[in-house]
Amino acid sequence: MTFDGYVAPSIFDVPGARDVAIEFHSLSKTYNMTGWRCGWACGNAQLVGALAKTKSFLDTGQFMAVQAAGIAALEAHAAWVPGNLAIFRERRDAAVDAFRANGFAGTVAPKASMYLWVPLPAGVPSLAFHERLMEEEGVIVLAGSSLGAGGEGFFRVSFITSPERIREAAARAGRVLQQMAARA
Repeated sequence: MTFDGYVAPSIFDVPGARDVAIEFHSLSKTYNMTGWRCGWACGNAQLVGALAKTKSFLDTGQFMAVQAAGIAALEAHAAWVPGNLAIFRERRDAAVDAFRANGFAGTVAPKASMYLWVPLPAGVPSLAFHERLMEEEGVIVLAGSSLGAGGEGFFRVSFITSPERIREAAARAGRVLQQMAARA
């Protein structure tokens, strides 16, 4: 899921990677099949073969109806994906504009993904912000620190709802930010 002409890099763009790497893909975001766990691996035949052998000992494979849905999704790529990307681009742009307008000046539009990483001012911990936003304003975001130390100082917003709801969430987040910044 990429925007504005950006092409996501492949591990196979790295010299020598074809000999040592496996690349994984899924239908989760691009085809709105999050949670269905339908994807694939590609790469060096020997490595992918070893992965397939290991996988065959762990489970019996994906549910056939999900496999059929995955095939249908891939076959409908040309008809489905451009419209779906347009919807997510609209949501991304609304989110970026709304969070910037509500005090999150460092917000940058992502080139890919269905998520926006919003920076917090110094001294505003991401988990505390997440908790206050949830408790006081009823808005759920992911605290950056939930994904490790490198995520501290950010929170993550998903583009799974309408631009109107995203704008409302940004306004509510801005209120919490003002309160926390005033106390910091």
